Amino acid sequence: MVESLRLGRRTKGRSRQATEMQRGMVQWLRSAQAAIGWAVILVIVGTGIGIYIQRISQTALTGRHAEQMYVELKQLEFENSLRRETISNEQEIYRLLSRTNNAAGGSQFIEPSSAEAVYLPVEIPGAPAPVVTPLPAPPAPPETIGEVLWLIVLDNFNSFGRGVSDGQ
Repeated sequence: MVESLRLGRRTKGRSRQATEMQRGMVQWLRSAQAAIGWAVILVIVGTGIGIYIQRISQTALTGRHAEQMYVELKQLEFENSLRRETISNEQEIYRLLSRTNNAAGGSQFIEPSSAEAVYLPVEIPGAPAPVVTPLPAPPAPPETIGEVLWLIVLDNFNSFGRGVSDGQ
């Protein structure tokens, strides 16, 4: 019957008005089907985009949280290294104090501000008197910028040779 409508033939017993109405109805059904198809496609695409945006947002949130945790970890590691350094310095001071106390025969410590002179009776019989050598005079300050740069480069190479770093 639809084929007869497409070809424009009239069927038996039907009027022209009924045939036109049937054609209009078929066209309306086709456009309704197309509209419903496009609506379904749009709903599926919208849902996909929504899920994609939600996943991206979740991933970004997780990344920010991980970055914050990494920064906190580095800060705690830095604080830990400072505390370890403080502890090792204090342990070294106590170790040196106990060694000094043992070497001094159990004598009492005095405050440096209350001492006028420190006398350590360390005399070896028959030993020559110690020779006191004066400190060498400090070098003259550089006069040109070239000398300053040369001293910096020389100091860096010397530090490299000793395995020392300035932390830069």
